[in-house]
Amino acid sequence: MPFIFCRGFRIIVSNGGFSLMNTSIHLGFPLSHLPFTVRLLSSYPKHKERPFVVSYLIDSCGLSPESAISASKKIDFKTSDRPDSAISLLKHYGFTSSHISKLVNKYAPFLLADPAKILRPKLEFLCSICVSSSDVVEIVCYNPLLLHWSLQEHLIPTHNMLKSILGSDKKVIQGLKRSVLKLNDMHTNVPINITLLRELKVPQENISFLLTFFPNILYNDPCKFSDIVNKVIKLGLDPSRYVFVRAFAVVSGISYKTWEQKMEVFRSLGFTEEQILGAFTKFPSIMSLSAKKIMSVMDFIVDKMGYRLDAVICNPSIFCYSLEKRIIPRFSVIRVLQSKALVKADISISSVITKTEKNFLNDFVIKYEGEIPELSSLYVGKTSILELGCRFEVEKLIVG
Repeated sequence: MPFIFCRGFRIIVSNGGFSLMNTSIHLGFPLSHLPFTVRLLSSYPKHKERPFVVSYLIDSCGLSPESAISASKKIDFKTSDRPDSAISLLKHYGFTSSHISKLVNKYAPFLLADPAKILRPKLEFLCSICVSSSDVVEIVCYNPLLLHWSLQEHLIPTHNMLKSILGSDKKVIQGLKRSVLKLNDMHTNVPINITLLRELKVPQENISFLLTFFPNILYNDPCKFSDIVNKVIKLGLDPSRYVFVRAFAVVSGISYKTWEQKMEVFRSLGFTEEQILGAFTKFPSIMSLSAKKIMSVMDFIVDKMGYRLDAVICNPSIFCYSLEKRIIPRFSVIRVLQSKALVKADISISSVITKTEKNFLNDFVIKYEGEIPELSSLYVGKTSILELGCRFEVEKLIVG
């Protein structure tokens, strides 16, 4: 008598009950010994088509045919009453057709949840802690599983835990918008990881910053989290300073291989190991930039504008500004002013790049328009330096 090896079963949610789809287990006994229902389900096709469901997902939820077929494998219904009610409720809370389409793509089973008993209480709770309906929409679209969680056992305890650390619903909302919530990781790993940070004397406001803007970092396994902390400390960062958590966010987001590749890019440009690490401890985000961005900035600032390597590495924040929108327009204006001897030749990078838009315009554009009427045109990109007749030899400037 033959034994059966079947692919196991996956639950398919439906408003009339559930069915099973194949996954993978070894039953280890003859097919004839199986209950009739299980024998019937063992031959259930992997991708049974549900024309009514697929059509509904396309016509009422805005899914593409491919996405609708994929989503139809996770839910089944014979009438549109329940999903119509769920969609109507979401629209009442400010969800657009586009939002609903995204939700169905991410988590289609919410369409079969009881609107009054399951969906409305969670939406009402989120409304009670959010400032606007747009916050509720953003949070749910980022974390559709919130519609699946138990309000009393999961959602409220999660909110209370986050608020106890962050201190306000406003910060909780910010964190929820940036976090793919994982219940087990949140309630087990986060408290342990925060305890470690507190033992290292990381200020509460810096811990709140991490949990608000980089919450997924704190969901890490405590051993992995501890390893990252040690790496950042070895790089010379002081846990009591704000830059520590900024560096922590960068290091936790890149692999060792990527880190070495970024180091090699800076080395190839002529920077020493000490200079690179010194720049990182001042402005950690430089290690998150692409090689193309780093080299483009260096080409313009060093090769075209004439600044020395040590001047650039002393001002690492320059790498994070837009080349087209900030760096080129500002330094083009400065170079023209230098060519006319209207500003000093060794003007520092920081005094050019870090000024607010208003202050830069007042100090370097409006102030000198009497002598050079085309400055405004140059600043917005309508005129080039060459058109102003500023052809000069690049002199390497020793500036900080």
